[in-house]
Amino acid sequence: MIRSDRWNAVYAEVEPELKSRLPELMKNASHRWGAMRWPADAIPPAGVRPENVAYISEDSGEIRHLFVVLTGRTIGPSRVGAAYPFVPHGLPYEVEIKALHPAETGIEGEVTAQYAGHEFRFFEPLWGVKRSHYKVGALQRIRFAAFGHSLGAMGGAETRPTATAEAGAPGAAALPAPASAAAALLEPASALVMIGPGPSSRYGVHAPILEWRGFWTGERLYYALKLRLFEEGGAAFAVDLYSGRHCFAGAFTPSAGVAVAGVMWLHGTLAD
Repeated sequence: MIRSDRWNAVYAEVEPELKSRLPELMKNASHRWGAMRWPADAIPPAGVRPENVAYISEDSGEIRHLFVVLTGRTIGPSRVGAAYPFVPHGLPYEVEIKALHPAETGIEGEVTAQYAGHEFRFFEPLWGVKRSHYKVGALQRIRFAAFGHSLGAMGGAETRPTATAEAGAPGAAALPAPASAAAALLEPASALVMIGPGPSSRYGVHAPILEWRGFWTGERLYYALKLRLFEEGGAAFAVDLYSGRHCFAGAFTPSAGVAVAGVMWLHGTLAD
């Protein structure tokens, strides 16, 4: 498995499941991302050459599970190097690219961006094939979505009447701050539902829910909560945060107009 301080590739509890499904995935999943090339300063896993790395993906409702697969005679049987969900049709925003942050493996990476005067960092799920298309200092159109864990009503937060993005909205929330030490200890319950990058991309969420909906992926009940992460000068940054029902704390049920707290991984990828 690919493991580094910035990315806990595949959690041990789902590793057997992923291995058992690999032949099916290799046969049926889309290979449209093809093979990737290692950056010059990347550290590949032992015995892995650039031509031995491929991205494959499968749809699960509106969420896509992306798998980084290592193949070839030098490493024995094909195996999953990393797996995570992302939303290819996330909400688009034109943001300024400030900096790029590749992980040491070269497969994963993050991007610092700025929107409406706020600077933030997001994880790029297709880093291995899109990293060279990011231009520092340029305005680029990025599609954003997020995945949440241990979500619950914000303690002491003021609640407001039901609101949607089209009809009124609750008060603006501050830009997510880095997660506290306590929040950083929270881990995803299942890698197939929730895998996120390391602490550099993990934020404590304190944001109002503009609207929400539930849907079935074919495997699990998911919720999509539209959260307004910040607002400045009339420009609001709101993204859909996806979470499995088991990722809610206690008996919390989402409600429009209520501030939510928890742990979030913000994903973004260049719009086609």
